[in-house]
Amino acid sequence: MAFWRTKKWSYMYRKHNSSIHDEMDVCSMFDSSDESDSSDESDSSEESDSSDEADSSDECDLSEESDSADKSKTGYKRIKSKHPRSTYNVEDKKEKKENGNIIQHIYNTGLDHDDWSKAMDTFLVCKINGVHNPNIMRNNPENHAEQLLIRHLKKKYKEKKMPFKLTVYINNSPCSMCAKALENFLNKNQNVKLTFYVTNMYHIKRTSCFKARHFEHLNSIPKKSHKANSEGLRDLLRHKRCNIKAFNMGVWKELLNTVDVLPKLKTKLIGGYNRIQHANKRSRGYEDDLIKKDLMYLKSYKK
Repeated sequence: MAFWRTKKWSYMYRKHNSSIHDEMDVCSMFDSSDESDSSDESDSSEESDSSDEADSSDECDLSEESDSADKSKTGYKRIKSKHPRSTYNVEDKKEKKENGNIIQHIYNTGLDHDDWSKAMDTFLVCKINGVHNPNIMRNNPENHAEQLLIRHLKKKYKEKKMPFKLTVYINNSPCSMCAKALENFLNKNQNVKLTFYVTNMYHIKRTSCFKARHFEHLNSIPKKSHKANSEGLRDLLRHKRCNIKAFNMGVWKELLNTVDVLPKLKTKLIGGYNRIQHANKRSRGYEDDLIKKDLMYLKSYKK
């Protein structure tokens, strides 16, 4: 048994040595060819290096010239990036901020019952069916926002070309004078349907305020203005082609998608819809529910 093992290992040793010698012979056969190839490669590499150096020098000259030109125009050296340069429009951002301030004013109207001066300014956003950009209007000492809207529609559209559907987002409900003007406008334009979304009932003693015992606010509204505004709003509520509703979560999302505002404002208003924010006395969601009930009560009220 031991003799067989020694014979086997001796055979493997001889076979291994013979393979090593064969490999050395093969390598020696290619030594001469490698030397000739290396000489050729060195020559070609030197030529390519010289050509690359010339090309790189030319490219450097061109880049330096372009950089110097950029620096002379702008005053600083432009750094080239793999990613395209993002466009930033300052005027677009400014417009979005202004629109956001208007939406915030509509949103916060009526939430602070201790300070009703915020509800004195009226803003409206009118969405015309088939028109991409909405109309944004504000009242002034001479005209109310609803009056400005009616004038704009009469000037821009004729009776035959008047848009079929109008959606108005407004903070204050129309006063008695504006309600009468809107009613006449609807009677003259039989093809127009009007939808109003309001966040506050202007100078009207609401039933929800009586239930909550907000007597300071109720006593601040004169009886004559309450009677005139409530009757005018009631007549407009009962018009066949006019709907006056309260806001809700879906309507706020629709308004924020209609007006171009910053994304931060969208998340802030929608996220805080059911929460009391800052110095307000109630949340926007709670106030919208109260406005909805007060409008339903006013529409069904009988003398």
